[in-house]
Amino acid sequence: MLLPASIPIWIAILGWLCVYSFVMWPIKTARWHAYYSSKDHGQYYYHHNGFFESVAWLAFVVIMIWILWQYAPNSHPYFNQTSLWWQHVWANIKNR
Repeated sequence: MLLPASIPIWIAILGWLCVYSFVMWPIKTARWHAYYSSKDHGQYYYHHNGFFESVAWLAFVVIMIWILWQYAPNSHPYFNQTSLWWQHVWANIKNR
């Protein structure tokens, strides 16, 4: 997943922003319609809306981590380092 040498970094960043916008557009549209689709166009926030947003965000993060693990072998040392860090944190919590 390396960038070819002939492509400038600013084009890669611009391309990434376009891909991000293309992916986020339907998600933002669905969120807008979920909040503002009532007759009087008021924002109704129920207690379960925040829960489902959290679950959706967690699912997105898990899927992105899985994609990185499967298709970007260069990321494996970072995951291993994170695993060691979590073991260290857990050991410190248990020792208190």
